[in-house]
Amino acid sequence: MKRALILAGNMVLALLMPQMILAQWAESQEGQLTIRGGWLFDGASEERRWNTGIVIRNGKIAEVDADLQEQVLSTGDVVDLADTDTILPDMIDLMLAHGVYYDANLQMYGGINERRLHASEMLWTDEAKYFTPYAQALLEKRGEPAPESDEVEFSQRVLELKSLYDAGGAHLLVVGTDEPVYTNLLPGFAYHRELLAMTYAGIPPAAVLKAATINGARALGIDDRLGSIEPGKLADLFVVRGNLLDDIKVARDIRLVIRDGIAYDPAELLQSAEGKIGPSGPDDHADWELEIRPLRKAL
Repeated sequence: MKRALILAGNMVLALLMPQMILAQWAESQEGQLTIRGGWLFDGASEERRWNTGIVIRNGKIAEVDADLQEQVLSTGDVVDLADTDTILPDMIDLMLAHGVYYDANLQMYGGINERRLHASEMLWTDEAKYFTPYAQALLEKRGEPAPESDEVEFSQRVLELKSLYDAGGAHLLVVGTDEPVYTNLLPGFAYHRELLAMTYAGIPPAAVLKAATINGARALGIDDRLGSIEPGKLADLFVVRGNLLDDIKVARDIRLVIRDGIAYDPAELLQSAEGKIGPSGPDDHADWELEIRPLRKAL
């Protein structure tokens, strides 16, 4: 039985070529690889086409269908393919075949850019108030954080997300965040930011909602208990005002939170959490430190 994996982070676009040549190309000091000739099947269209040129810089595809006639290829490595060679994007097909889940985490990788472009939609409440005064002071000392990533990486993740969806992988999309990292932003609110960012990437709201519910439950192997509203499943759900299929931001306008069949007022829950997250002072600071043990021994 094939095991489902959760893939968080960059997907690698694998070009199916001989291993010895790949090893040789990887030694380039210029960080650029140019592939000329052969045929290209890009995974998006239904036919292959002649490859005029693929330019790869620093591990990412910089140009496809590049016109190399006017370029002087003096830097990096150049590979000329035979007429019988075909270049394939392997990861999307492999993910579909093996049921690999994908969390793009757009609100983190490009999050600062998104918060600047869509300030009122990405930041709609003061999340810092949920930290203790001591923790707030520590966070303020860190100053303005550096961008989590540049626009190139964010665009790459959007491309990966949309490519998997367009290839029939809507059931493999999941939602997750890395918060809190070094800002005063919290995972619960970040989750809603991710829902919105996924719609910005072109994923329909219905597919985003499934990614946030049943897909995640299946990825974790708990879909027999959570992820959908069905008889026999846990009564953990919430009620919002409005239609999320029209506007995913409606998910933030919560009327009721139901846990173990008991209804709670979300405003009261949030108010009860104010000033509670983080150490209260130096005496209990160490209790909040996280130690992550390595999954495997160092080589």
